[in-house]
Amino acid sequence: MQIAEGISIRKRVLYLALEYNKRVAKARFERFTLENQIHIVLESQIARIDQGDEEQLKNLLINYNPDLVIIDILAKLKR
Repeated sequence: MQIAEGISIRKRVLYLALEYNKRVAKARFERFTLENQIHIVLESQIARIDQGDEEQLKNLLINYNPDLVIIDILAKLKR
């Protein structure tokens, strides 16, 4: 989160918050402002890669053209 906040001031960041629902994301990302060039994708906004829908991810990468991609799934890996 801190990396995304710092880098998104100067560069475009695609943050895949794959463990967050809207409520959690609102609390976690409320410190970001319009100054931050960050595009946040929540778990409900993208299909699971293992279900064969990697096309959505490709489209995000093409359309947003990020300098950095962060995939936040740590809690899911711990479970």
